[in-house]
Amino acid sequence: MATEPQVAVLKVVSVNPATGEVLHELQCTCDSEVNAAVARARAAQLAWVTIGVSRRILVASPTLLAKEGEPTTPADLGKLPILHQEQQGSNTWFLTAENGDTSSVVIEPRLATDSFDLLIAAACQGAGIVLLPAAQCGDALASGALVRVLPQWSGTDGIVHLVFASRRGMLPSVRAVIDFAAEALKSSVAP
Repeated sequence: MATEPQVAVLKVVSVNPATGEVLHELQCTCDSEVNAAVARARAAQLAWVTIGVSRRILVASPTLLAKEGEPTTPADLGKLPILHQEQQGSNTWFLTAENGDTSSVVIEPRLATDSFDLLIAAACQGAGIVLLPAAQCGDALASGALVRVLPQWSGTDGIVHLVFASRRGMLPSVRAVIDFAAEALKSSVAP
């Protein structure tokens, strides 16, 4: 008695990790189909280029420091008016000195916003000390409207990435724009 050949059917299941919802089921009949499905999934993922480090520094207007006095230690910051980059979240600044010492400073901001422009304008007007990415306040520092406060201390560095769809199947013109943007952004952050 002749029997029909047995074919193993493999199933690839895509599940949303946050909800457990099955997003898609793909039935494959051989390893090469499974490998091809995995390759297509990888190609659909995001890719990124690391641009550099965003150094965060303490700045204030010279007028504010002349009026209130310059802090000599991170602990002194609590006695001065503070402007803060986060509307919600931590009201603690984590600072690191050039020599590796660390300090955490609990702050009570008089202004909290996620707008760099607003924080820089308020700091230039003498409203308080602010911890900002150096690249964002470079013009105000160069003009003298802002000066470094506790220059040997800085905030936690951020890593700047340029995120885009996978490189597979990318048009050369799109790749050229990504390369141009990455190079332009690298000049505005620390390597």
